[in-house]
Amino acid sequence: MARHVRSQIRPFVKHSIGYAGLLMLMLSAAILTSLFWNFDQQDRETTESARIDAEIQKENKVQILNEDLALERLAGDREMLAMLQEMILQEAPAMVQALKNTVSAQDAAALCSAAHSLKGSMAQLGAERVTDLCYRLEQMGADDKLGDSIPTLEVLLIEWTVLQEMLSSKVG
Repeated sequence: MARHVRSQIRPFVKHSIGYAGLLMLMLSAAILTSLFWNFDQQDRETTESARIDAEIQKENKVQILNEDLALERLAGDREMLAMLQEMILQEAPAMVQALKNTVSAQDAAALCSAAHSLKGSMAQLGAERVTDLCYRLEQMGADDKLGDSIPTLEVLLIEWTVLQEMLSSKVG
């Protein structure tokens, strides 16, 4: 076995460094490769972390429920807003379920349609975060690029739960 290894290595070794030296050289190369790989991983993680931080900052400026925006869209009609909030509480759960089904099925066309429908209702209500997430899902469906649809849906479901609780406290 050792003779076979030596015969395979000899053509690549110009100076006689011995097999112990070659072993040290290989070990050093492995360590350097590991170090560079770790730095590269850290760079990727730092970049991803910065991207996520930027998105969070952007989303913090967007309200879960912007009643002023909703009233503006409804020409200041508070009665209409109350009716809309009640209607959303009744109808949106089915729309959210349809969205979950399309993401689960990875059906781009159905995702685009379901996200568009929910987006319209949420925009009218002034639910800015859910509207934004619906827009993202709609674009993913339109572009047939569903790679981020599951994590986006997960965030939407969290935002929808918070919104649902807010609406329930206002209506109930």
